[in-house]
Amino acid sequence: MATSTVVYSLHTGLELLAGSLLVIYGKGSLELGSTPTPRAKLYRRWHGAGLLALAALGGLVLARGQTKSEAGKTVAVALAGFHATAFGVHVLAATEPGDGKEPPVALKEALLSPHWPLALGFIAIVA
Repeated sequence: MATSTVVYSLHTGLELLAGSLLVIYGKGSLELGSTPTPRAKLYRRWHGAGLLALAALGGLVLARGQTKSEAGKTVAVALAGFHATAFGVHVLAATEPGDGKEPPVALKEALLSPHWPLALGFIAIVA
């Protein structure tokens, strides 16, 4: 199986899973013990809808066999940008001090995020 197919498959599966869980439950995996407000659930569900759109984008490229085409490379640029930015946001959160109510975000958490390997994978598709 080509590297581009593996990267697109991993991306599509992860975004489909994460987006579905956010839409269904209205809270993220790090909020399991809490009960979010209706407004917080709304924002989580909007986030989930965005992830489902990203999953659909990757799924369309896969379904049409376009992972190595110019169209697939163009989509890979956008997905690399998304995943690189998502990783950067996670690192930024790890550099911010905690408020005393919640523990700060650990850098280890950012380094274990699937965003940086997916960003590198999509960059490899474009290169």
